[in-house]
Amino acid sequence: MFKSIKQLFTREASTHTSSPQDSGVDFNNNPRFLRKPQQIIHLLKQLKEEGSLFTVLIEGVDETFASTILTIRPEERCLIFDELNSRAGHELLLKTGKFKAQASYNGVDAIFSISSIEKGDSKGIAYYKVPLPEEIYYPQRRGARRIALKTSQAIPFHATITAGNTPLLGHLQNISSTGIGALVSSRLPCRRGDLLQNCRIPLPDGSDIHFDLTIRVLKNQQIGQKNYLGGFFKNIDSSSHKKLERFIIKTERDQIKRERDH
Repeated sequence: MFKSIKQLFTREASTHTSSPQDSGVDFNNNPRFLRKPQQIIHLLKQLKEEGSLFTVLIEGVDETFASTILTIRPEERCLIFDELNSRAGHELLLKTGKFKAQASYNGVDAIFSISSIEKGDSKGIAYYKVPLPEEIYYPQRRGARRIALKTSQAIPFHATITAGNTPLLGHLQNISSTGIGALVSSRLPCRRGDLLQNCRIPLPDGSDIHFDLTIRVLKNQQIGQKNYLGGFFKNIDSSSHKKLERFIIKTERDQIKRERDH
């Protein structure tokens, strides 16, 4: 992933001189880029509201760092990033004065370049004031329809929380070709952006779907002390994906039939 991100931004986007051989991206005419200010601001607001964790890449540095957006100021055409999660990364960022940022929204990577940084400080914690990006690489795809599942279906969801190798159990609330939503009884020692590994869904036909899940939504459902967890599939093999598609098609047909019968 990180290698592909670096290749994508091998040259500064503002020059628009990258060739397809270098990055695989036509900077001059590519619908996968957002360039209208209102589109850029809207996407950044969505990433901020979700609390998305940004991967920060510094030129010439193999290690990657993390940050989040604290504030967006459209009237000043700037945004504020939180201090990096590494002191060494913080020093390198100030030294180079530019970076690439990558986050995910709706399962699609959003990537942009920042070429100038103004350091600030609030109560001993550093932040970075940067200009709004002129463009964001965001290869949008059609949203997959998410099917709500009835409680009576009670399809289990099993996963492993990486920290502490803790098992997680729950039941599906909704499902689509790109992800799931589930109610789980455990308190979740994880946050948005974390990866749940060794996930498994035993389907009614006796087969299993295996995958990892990138967490995008965490909510406390006050009723019954349940927690809602939503996310996107990652590392799902072709066999599991075919089973998933068959299950979705059958579930949709069954729901349509029930609606007609009533």
